Amino acid sequence: MKKWEEASRGEILKGEAISLVFLDHPYLEDFFFDPKMAQLKASPLEILELSKSFSSGERLLIQVALDIWSGTGEAKLSEVLERLDEANVHNVLNGLGFLVRGFGDN
Repeated sequence: MKKWEEASRGEILKGEAISLVFLDHPYLEDFFFDPKMAQLKASPLEILELSKSFSSGERLLIQVALDIWSGTGEAKLSEVLERLDEANVHNVLNGLGFLVRGFGDN
């Protein structure tokens, strides 16, 4: 996870959850986030457009990450289950579980 300056607790939790989603694809985290601030490198639409050069599985992970970050990825659970391999499905579920536990502490 990036070391962000002045990030809120929610941003940190979401960022950590996304790191878990990208666990087997750490380069996606660099593609996705600004390295110094708790924000995306580009708008969600631009990220989706730029991700067209990635594999369909990587693009789906990016959609999941956008859903976690801002609700803008439009990932479908059926696609996650059908298109991702077991390890990536596990990473998505771990990320979501982390997020639920983290926000449950409030």
